[in-house]
Amino acid sequence: RHEVDLWGRLGASDEAARQRLLAEEWARSSIAWSLSAQLAEAHFTLRAVQRQLAISEAVRASRAKTLELRRREQAAGIGSEFDLRRAEAELASTDATAVALARQRVELEATLALLSGRPVAEITSAEAPRQPLDPAEPFTARLPHGDAAAMLLARPDVREAEAGLAAARFDIGAARAATLPAVSLSGAVGSDVRSLGNLFSASGFVWSLAASLTQAVFDGGQLRARVHQADARADAAYADYRKAVLTAGVRRCCRPYF
Repeated sequence: RHEVDLWGRLGASDEAARQRLLAEEWARSSIAWSLSAQLAEAHFTLRAVQRQLAISEAVRASRAKTLELRRREQAAGIGSEFDLRRAEAELASTDATAVALARQRVELEATLALLSGRPVAEITSAEAPRQPLDPAEPFTARLPHGDAAAMLLARPDVREAEAGLAAARFDIGAARAATLPAVSLSGAVGSDVRSLGNLFSASGFVWSLAASLTQAVFDGGQLRARVHQADARADAAYADYRKAVLTAGVRRCCRPYF
């Protein structure tokens, strides 16, 4: 038995399923894209914190020498109490900054280990290659090329919302077509013989083909309710699409690389 797709219900349902599958693929791409952005951000933040720690250690060594000098001056009677206390405060401030940076480094290393699926010890022992900065070489920023709107609409999260909106609209077509009469074709193939010798003969071969028309007379308003439900889902999908576009625009404006 086969239903004739006169009103496009089967085609709309098939296209809606295809769009949902496409939305799932874009969702997977969106997760991978977001994970890559988080990894890059955590990596560069960790390198910056490591550099700040190195600077803080150098500053602490310098201030420790200054404090020792002030103590010697105070012992010799040529220094002031104010200079000594200021040197102690500066050294304590440097120690507090170093502790905060060390805590931030540990948190970033744990974040990198979690996002990359690698042991924390491997992240801790890894050392990024350092290249000296050449002041004579001009800085060239590698910005993405192309129209801003086209790049925005190519984002995986926006494409996911777009596919979800398309699936919701096809659901509306399928729900509306379900309220119309359905035509089905049924057929049978067999053999009408009186002896086994004529089983596969042309004269014994028979077939039949029939068509039937069905229409729900009273369904309690279920079909119409499904149409309204599909319309509501399409409105929600459209709102999700607009939210995805607006969110992507804000992220692009504030954080162009991620």
